[in-house]
Amino acid sequence: MALHTATVYLPEAEDIFDDLKVRIGKYVRILTDPHITVVNPFYPRFPMSVIEQRLREVAQRTNKFTLQYKGISRFEDSESVLYYIAVENEEFVTDLHYSIYASIWELIDDQYGGKYNLVNFIPHVSIGGIPKKLKSEVESALAGFTPKFEAELDHYSLCVENEDRTWTTLRNYCMPEQK
Repeated sequence: MALHTATVYLPEAEDIFDDLKVRIGKYVRILTDPHITVVNPFYPRFPMSVIEQRLREVAQRTNKFTLQYKGISRFEDSESVLYYIAVENEEFVTDLHYSIYASIWELIDDQYGGKYNLVNFIPHVSIGGIPKKLKSEVESALAGFTPKFEAELDHYSLCVENEDRTWTTLRNYCMPEQK
């Protein structure tokens, strides 16, 4: 059974990611397109048609919105550091996360057991992780680099993981203009 996720892709950040590859590419493997994971990877427990219907319903009642991004931040644990671009106005994507998760939670098995959902959800654009011992080198390479951009979000995507651990978009769910 394949992993699935709900994601918002951010083509507006592709130039920033190209710059990041130059700045920190020798430390961080940036293997993905810029995106926000709106619902962490999950295994369906019910037919995908049921989950897809719920995702369509959430999209129909969610207005499109604009997010602002600013600066680079990080999550740290005892062994590694995960760098990300911070979302300035988190409430919109947080509301989307809550709406989607609430509509499908009983239909799925979350890969992380819900550890990063709901009150623990932090909207961000992942860049990549490094061992903690390389933190000072990456911090030096990022000194003075403060990416700032906006993205209008008018849809989200249902994606499935491929055997090679890349992701393919199965469906897009469009959100209407303000009601």
